[in-house]
Amino acid sequence: MHAAMALIGWLALMSAASASDVRHSGFADVLLGAWGPSKDLCAQKDKSVIEIKATTYTQGDRICSVGWVVETASTTGPSYSVHAICKGETSQDEPKPVDLIVRPHPNETISIGFSFDDLKTFQRCDGR
Repeated sequence: MHAAMALIGWLALMSAASASDVRHSGFADVLLGAWGPSKDLCAQKDKSVIEIKATTYTQGDRICSVGWVVETASTTGPSYSVHAICKGETSQDEPKPVDLIVRPHPNETISIGFSFDDLKTFQRCDGR
């Protein structure tokens, strides 16, 4: 009887631990805005600047519609895995699925990349 109760308790704990992933239909408010590799590139409105809105993001001529965003908790704060469909500005460009990782930091910066090995730091652009 005690073994069965211990097993039930362990299973409940494991299911609660795996519930740390939360699926959203768009970006968290903390990620909204324009982000650039540097303040200079923000001011120049360079193609490397990423504009994040509630359910879309753009970079250069690429426009991406968010399918879903999975928020995962960690000891350093949340990470967001974004699944989107992206296309260029012209109608001839085939839409392509894209998975993006976004990690906010407390100093008005975020890390963005296609994998954890590819993360690059972006700063919030002023006034955009």
